[in-house]
Amino acid sequence: MADRFSEALAHRDLEAITSLFAARVDWDIPGNVALAPWLGRRQTRDDVRAGFRLVSRICG
Repeated sequence: MADRFSEALAHRDLEAITSLFAARVDWDIPGNVALAPWLGRRQTRDDVRAGFRLVSRICG
């Protein structure tokens, strides 16, 4: 699982990344969401996908 995640992340394959998550998750990256919008709590696979999209837009 970790290898598949690392490979998908290296290829920026958002669908492959998020397919590894359950439909419901408990994902929390503490921090100031106003300064870094990818931080915060995610509760669904779609929330996680949205978080990765934010990182991708900001980091290229």
